[in-house]
Amino acid sequence: FVSGLGPRKADGIKKDFRKNPNIITERLSLTNFETIGEVVFKNCSGFIRIDSKTILDFSRIHPEQYHIAKKLICNIYSNEEDYYDDDDSDSESDDDSESDSDDEYYSDDEERNRRRQRRRQKKKQKRKKKNRKRKKRKYDLENPEEVIELVNEFFEQSNRSRLINKFDLESSAKTWEEESSNEDKKYLYSLYLIKEEIKEPFRDTRFPYS
Repeated sequence: FVSGLGPRKADGIKKDFRKNPNIITERLSLTNFETIGEVVFKNCSGFIRIDSKTILDFSRIHPEQYHIAKKLICNIYSNEEDYYDDDDSDSESDDDSESDSDDEYYSDDEERNRRRQRRRQKKKQKRKKKNRKRKKRKYDLENPEEVIELVNEFFEQSNRSRLINKFDLESSAKTWEEESSNEDKKYLYSLYLIKEEIKEPFRDTRFPYS
């Protein structure tokens, strides 16, 4: 069940899509269907995932809240010195120089396995560190295309929960509401919804019935 879409509307969308598979390129393109008007789009768009150039289209964040999500992530990126996670950049000393030949000095199979596991873990950490260095870059937050790239990257950050938990949603919401028009006064509510979706995409936050 998708809010706003009954059997008739859903059937019309499927027929139009079969005729022209390229009709859907992003969530906003849902309005290309005759059966989806402004109200229907508002009701259903947050529940339809579309694989597009922005990961927001593949989340439960509503298109009406995209500008808030982008603003939030841009502010975290601008203000957070340790935006890129370096938690697993451990020292490369200890027994990193050990090789498999060293295992012959250990008669205990369990000990040999432990040492091999440590070596594999260190190699994995080195690869992560190299990949992280390649990903580090400066984004032009005035460029809409680069903002989309930043948003996409943020959703892939392993430390995104820590970053968003540190961000002061209340004070930011108050500031942004003061700067916005009278039509846009629900920043804090939207920020909490966006925060939960970023931390655990598509997690059902409802309590189960007892």
